[in-house]
Amino acid sequence: MKMKQELNVGSELESTTAIAAAESIDALDKTVALTDAPEASPWAPTKKKKARTPKTESSGPTYEHVSLFQSGDELKDLYATLNTFSFKVNEDARGEDACYFGKTYTLNGGPRADEIPTIPEVLLPLAKLVAEAAQAPANYIQIHRMKPTTGVHPHKDPAGMIVPMLTVGQARTFRVGGTMPNGYYRMRQGQRKIEKHIPEAEILMMPGDLLIFNGGRILHSMFPAAQDPYFEPGGYEVRYSLLFRWTTDEMRKLGTRQEVLNGTRHTESYREAIESYRNGLTDFLGRAVQ
Repeated sequence: MKMKQELNVGSELESTTAIAAAESIDALDKTVALTDAPEASPWAPTKKKKARTPKTESSGPTYEHVSLFQSGDELKDLYATLNTFSFKVNEDARGEDACYFGKTYTLNGGPRADEIPTIPEVLLPLAKLVAEAAQAPANYIQIHRMKPTTGVHPHKDPAGMIVPMLTVGQARTFRVGGTMPNGYYRMRQGQRKIEKHIPEAEILMMPGDLLIFNGGRILHSMFPAAQDPYFEPGGYEVRYSLLFRWTTDEMRKLGTRQEVLNGTRHTESYREAIESYRNGLTDFLGRAVQ
């Protein structure tokens, strides 16, 4: 069966990576209307990159799909390395296990009980490459190991933050943008039916593909392999998803509820972390450059 790299079910906008970064930062500012045309911004990446075609939700934010960000022996070695990690079994989602490295957060504040404070040395070269692509540092790497029987229920990530996701292993279709019933926002994520998420686009994430998006404004979900006509095992037993995040001190202490973070320095803290990295003051892990 011929596999499609991307299935568009919504409109497309021609844009550059700079526009993608600028629009994602608008979620932090909240000073530019979502329908306004993006203007030149100090948040734009300083490194010139090849123009790509971002996809958008109807509300305006963009994301970027980078095909084969990792490939060849590098990708095979990464898969083999991930196979050696000790994953915590997710009791609420059988078939989905996870590792949490670095500065983790929880919904209501505090670190995860299963946090591993140090990011493994073997992942640092990859974290550096991802930071350069997303023009955003990461102090928290979250890795999910997913069997074909496991899906992702529709949700958004913490508001206004750049979230790169690298996929390794089996090819699965990732559903982004669009809508879900309003009542679902009051439900636990695991109770939300995947089919109730009507995506704007469906992207076949091949091994080594990178997806960079503003998780706080873009819904995403994924069907189990049995409901994914473009699923391709490719000789792999599982799919790994690596998410590169930045946790502010405010998130660490108070959690991710927007009503709790409002009035704190969370937005400013995140902005400072991004600006410091892009201005060469800090490295890909947020450490001061000597």
